[in-house]
Amino acid sequence: MKRIPTFSEGSRLDDNYYVFIKALGIELEKERLIDKYEQSTWMYIFSGLDTFLESEQFIWLGDKNHCIYLIDELVKMNIINGKNINSKIERFFLIKNAAQTRYSYEPRKPMGSEVIDQIISRVLNSL
Repeated sequence: MKRIPTFSEGSRLDDNYYVFIKALGIELEKERLIDKYEQSTWMYIFSGLDTFLESEQFIWLGDKNHCIYLIDELVKMNIINGKNINSKIERFFLIKNAAQTRYSYEPRKPMGSEVIDQIISRVLNSL
């Protein structure tokens, strides 16, 4: 079986990392951007540990470029590590061609990305 790395913690939030990740998942479900928030699965895909399971996935219900933008913003803010980010987006959010999608809107933000900015801001302000 192939080991699959999960998203790992950046250096910005230290002790509040898991509090942030948990609140982010709840907000994304509330905004109907992910299909179903399952805390243990959500927390695991942001644990930095390897996984073998195929069940640790979330269906992104919003615009696919918004998912990619969200993850990119978390990397830019040093909340998560950016190593192998495209394969992780594709694996855990079932989005194909993450890099190609990103390059379709860069260097600008994707249309409607204010929703993602507001979610990140709300969660950070709640810490």
